[in-house]
Amino acid sequence: MLTAYVAERLPARLMLPLAGVLALAAAGGGWHSARTLAADAGLALLLVAQFRVWDDLADRERDARARPHRVLVCAASVTPAVHLCVGLSAIGLTWTAIRDGGASSLAILVALNVVLAVWYARRGPRTAAGDHVLLAKYPAIVLVTAGARAAANPAGVLLAAAAVYLGACVYEACHDRTGPAPNNRLLVASEALLLVITLAALSIGGRS
Repeated sequence: MLTAYVAERLPARLMLPLAGVLALAAAGGGWHSARTLAADAGLALLLVAQFRVWDDLADRERDARARPHRVLVCAASVTPAVHLCVGLSAIGLTWTAIRDGGASSLAILVALNVVLAVWYARRGPRTAAGDHVLLAKYPAIVLVTAGARAAANPAGVLLAAAAVYLGACVYEACHDRTGPAPNNRLLVASEALLLVITLAALSIGGRS
């Protein structure tokens, strides 16, 4: 089951570019060595995979109505996916704790896990606000991936994290036409405009 699930929900053609974008964002408009970029992309990939699996586990009942063909919905048992999620979480927390001394990164990651656990346990019907809460995991991953280096370039990393968040919001609205966000065109247009402004500010900051 896990092989089919990974192929469906964690395909390399989508996960690797996303991890690369998050790693570049963690540089905050600057440039680090190829080795550092690869390590950042590896951590970002690990965290994105963990939260994707967790999202799918939390959404299984909802997906049974809207997307009954999904592997996790059709599976007789979700135990392998639960083990995968827990394993990825343990590796991510360990990697973050030992990588570069960024204690704040570990605190952000722990807080993100706690917030999502509470959110999944208490959330009701899907809303645009709820989707925006869940998408906040992407800028959080940028901050975790940046580690202690964020202190050296806080403005750049925060701008990059904001750009990632706005980009995720616009992408989600355009990609998932069944969600609540596409019905609010003003919101999507505003987020797209803010994304352009944020990218422009990040570009200017990177050249200065």
